[in-house]
Amino acid sequence: MLSLKNATVCLILLIASDTTLYARSRQPLAEPTVGNSTSLPNGTGPGGASSHEGITSPEEVPSQVSSQAMTCYSGRKEIGLNNEEVISWSDSTKNGYHSRGHISGTIIEVFHSSSSHKHISVQIGATEEDAVEVIYNEAFGHLPVLAAGMSIEACGDYITSTAQTGWTPASPDRGVIHWVHSSSSNNHDSGFVILDGQLYGDK
Repeated sequence: MLSLKNATVCLILLIASDTTLYARSRQPLAEPTVGNSTSLPNGTGPGGASSHEGITSPEEVPSQVSSQAMTCYSGRKEIGLNNEEVISWSDSTKNGYHSRGHISGTIIEVFHSSSSHKHISVQIGATEEDAVEVIYNEAFGHLPVLAAGMSIEACGDYITSTAQTGWTPASPDRGVIHWVHSSSSNNHDSGFVILDGQLYGDK
């Protein structure tokens, strides 16, 4: 039989052990979150979680935005989708013509891209000839793996590109939309890209 002294020692050790286990169980577990994009209402990325580039810390995950927040502007003027105008500009304007473009369509192919920029051919009309090249700067957030057939909406600066300008070659689609990301300058409108319901370019 245990003596009173031994029983007291065992009780103290048991209490100390339970306290340690309780303290460990109270430590919050960091839940991994996937991201580098913001989900729009009723939108999911291609293949669900496959639209994300990897695991990020909670503070890197942007908050949800509503579809009303994604308005395309030119100055203080709101721009609706102008696919038809963008299609016409490549034929009716001179090389280097500038305007604002807000398009919605389907990815046809991804042109040769650098490590920092993605060049995306987007069909915005009835045929594949009705296309515009969207140029995205990944300094404003990484895109998922791009594939033909993905839906895309983009807002940014349109430039007619039918001939080489300086070091920049003509676009295969005869027109480009770039600056499809947020702007920290009051002198330049922000843009954005939405791929399969996920917002990019808001970094």
